[in-house]
Formats: sequence, structure tokens, C-alpha cells
Amino acid sequence: MNNLHNIIQQLQKDLACPVCGQSFSISEIKIRALFDHTIIVQTICDNHHVTMFMTYYQSRLTQTHPITDQMMVKFHQDLKEFNGDFQTEWLT
Repeated sequence: MNNLHNIIQQLQKDLACPVCGQSFSISEIKIRALFDHTIIVQTICDNHHVTMFMTYYQSRLTQTHPITDQMMVKFHQDLKEFNGDFQTEWLT
């Protein structure tokens, strides 16, 4: 998996709607964020079930950095402040 298209194709093979079990077509997989080898994906199946997935992708050409205590504290603070409203955040 060396490019974004290949990653999306692999996600299509690996993911299914957790509500109805339907496989996703490529057009039902939306990339919402890319950062630090992490891809946040939104899927909407034909039955209008909206789900979010976060996947970690590590390229063979890049080297990962260890997660620091400061990163974990920041992540924890961000989660505490997040109100859970993905719809307002990404669908509008």
C-alpha cells in the first residue's frame, strides 16, 4: 500500500457497515482527515448508516516516532473537550 488509492481499496475490502453488515463501495468511503500516518474515514452505507473509523497506516519508507507522555495528555484533554458531535464537525 504505497498510495492513498491503494489504502482506500484495502479499506473497502476490510470494512463493512457495523449496523447492517453491508460492504462499502469506494464512493461510500470518505477520507475526513490525514495526520501522522493516521487516516480518519467516514462511511455511509446505502441504508444511510453513518460510521467513523480511524485507521493507522505505516509506510515502509517512514519511521514512526514513539508516543510521548505529553502527546497522551493532549489527546486526553482533546477527548474531554470533544462533545461527540461529528455531524456538525464534518457533515455541514
